[in-house]
Order: sequence, then C-alpha cells, then structure tokens
Amino acid sequence: MDLKFEEFQHVDHDLAAREFELRYPWRPTDTNVGGGRSAMRPDGADRTLAAIEDDPRIIYLRRLKNACETVISRMSDDQFEVYKIRYCSMVNYHWADIETIAPFSHGAVYRYRYGILSALAKELGELT
Repeated sequence: MDLKFEEFQHVDHDLAAREFELRYPWRPTDTNVGGGRSAMRPDGADRTLAAIEDDPRIIYLRRLKNACETVISRMSDDQFEVYKIRYCSMVNYHWADIETIAPFSHGAVYRYRYGILSALAKELGELT
C-alpha cells in the first residue's frame, strides 16, 4: 500500500502518458512507397476512445486515483500532516524519520501509518 501512495503522486502524468500512447501509437515507417490505399485502415475516433476506456493500465490508474483521493479526504488533520511529510515532500522521508520532523511520538506515527494504509487497502478492496 505504501507503494500505491507513492505511485499516486505521479498518477496524473502516468494517465496522460498512457492516453497519449494509445491515441498516437508508434508505427514503423512504410517502405512501400507505391502502396495502395487498400492496405490503410482508417483509425476512427470511436475505436480510439474504446481502446482508452478498455485499457487495463488506465482503468487501474483511475481506480487508484479515486481511491487515494477518497482516503485523503477522510484523513484526520494529524494523519494528513504525516501523509504530507511522507509522500508530498521533496525529501523522501522514511516512517522512522517522521517522528523527528513532526510533533508525534514513534507510536503515534505508526498508528497513523496503519490507519492511512489500511484505509487505502479497504478502499481498493484488498482488505475487508
């Protein structure tokens, strides 16, 4: 679950990149200069949109984004502060380092960690 919150930090970029890959796929250059039009198939907008909506990676990233945003909106102020220090800071702090930065005890940091990660697991359906 810890890795899923880390992945959430760049989920918008990953979604845009994957959608770009599906909209503009790389095709090898055509060396058949005199080829006829029968070999070319039109790439319809409906087919592109269906490919984007049915792509497993995009489905996973959207589900992750919705789950993380739901969990973040339900966090207490203390949990949100721990979340910001752990995942949103420029320095990659470990859980043990948070207690030196935030005014929380060692036990409190790990209780908040358990609450945050278990809420995400429940939201994703990985924990009942």
